[in-house]
Amino acid sequence: MQISKLSWIMRSLIFFVLVTYATAAYSARLPMSKFGNHWVQTHKFQIITYCTSGSFVANAQTELHKLGNLSISGYYSLDPGRLTYTIPAGMNSQFCLCVTPADVNGSTIGQELLRRIGSLGKDYSDGWYLTDEPKETDFHALAVVTDLLKTATPNALIYNNISYSDISPEFLNTYLDTVKPDMLMTDTYPYFKSSTPERYPENPEWFNIAMTTRKFSLVHGIPYFTWLEAMQGVDGTPAQAAMVPYHFRLPSESEMRTEVFTVLAMGFKGLSWFGYDNSDDNCREWLVDPITRKPNKTYYWVQSINAEVKNLGVYLRFLNSIDVRFVPNKGNPTPKGLSNWTRRAGGDKYISSIIPASPAHTNRDILIGFFKDQKGRRYFMLQNLYRSTDMSASSGYSTILVNFKNARLPVKNTIYRLDRITGKCVTVHLTKELNLKDTLPGGTADLYSYTPFDLSILQN
Repeated sequence: MQISKLSWIMRSLIFFVLVTYATAAYSARLPMSKFGNHWVQTHKFQIITYCTSGSFVANAQTELHKLGNLSISGYYSLDPGRLTYTIPAGMNSQFCLCVTPADVNGSTIGQELLRRIGSLGKDYSDGWYLTDEPKETDFHALAVVTDLLKTATPNALIYNNISYSDISPEFLNTYLDTVKPDMLMTDTYPYFKSSTPERYPENPEWFNIAMTTRKFSLVHGIPYFTWLEAMQGVDGTPAQAAMVPYHFRLPSESEMRTEVFTVLAMGFKGLSWFGYDNSDDNCREWLVDPITRKPNKTYYWVQSINAEVKNLGVYLRFLNSIDVRFVPNKGNPTPKGLSNWTRRAGGDKYISSIIPASPAHTNRDILIGFFKDQKGRRYFMLQNLYRSTDMSASSGYSTILVNFKNARLPVKNTIYRLDRITGKCVTVHLTKELNLKDTLPGGTADLYSYTPFDLSILQN
């Protein structure tokens, strides 16, 4: 998201009131390197969208959230009075508060805000989203408020969002070491209105940004989330067209799927769609029209994607990302931030080859993510990266051949797939040549295991 969009978010949280409240509500909490992962594993996979506060109180919109397979919802435009909202049954909530350096030096709003948090209880919100796209000058204030909210609401996930334009080793190290969030969230909106040079009508840094997020999260032992692009910028002046967020275009269905399944293959543990029904002069084509309150076409694409992510996420929240590799189709370059697959990549000793079996085309490539669970069992996620600006998912079907020649599989000539649609474990018998043949819609991925999927083992 862009920080300009948050000018109307309340400025809150006073230092001395937080200290008083936090001390009174003190509860033991796991350290940074453990809490976030524990939180992820004890909650359903996070699929978030942020909406205006007006739709929060509208029953029709609550139903649309449920219909959209959104596991939780966060709400903007908060003031202390709105913290009396009743969370609908079956839904969780994460509230957004904007914190600035001035907030730790005094605020008239903070007292009432913290009084309401105290009256509602320390478990009222599942998470606190503190400030969008902070700068380094905000880190001290965020560290103060993060530390105090961890004590005041010990079971809540405390986090921020880092702009893709700030993602560098120096910035991330300083942010993570200073603020100490429970997880790292970044935005990686990839789709631009005007084509970038060579092969991508999208941000050529996209894969690199996502992989950098992954790298620094794994180093610090915390989970990682991302924002997803589900909007487009308005047609502005030539000067505006060169600025964020005007250059974003509405993704196609195949591009939306590529965006989602790519970050899943990289081990991201939470997704947040931007946006649901926001009223913003800089963007349009939200999932739900903010005026008519009717779903746009992208809503139904997201609805289908979310249903599949929820099934995969039941297991993905327990899996540790080991490696991510790229398999180019003939003549296609390897994106920045990715390395090509080689045998034994990710410690996988079974796969002997991965071949794009469909005709070569720009973006008709393969991504494979490798995982292990806490018991040491291995998994891989196989993705068809085929996408285009006007391509539906069904128009992007591609076939991938994976060979297991000479592999001594745990179960002879057999692997297992988690069905994206049903959430059930499917036994896959390899061909006599020990090939797996997977035909996937544009942008989509399947999750495989060498042993049967068994949630009870992961939960113990």
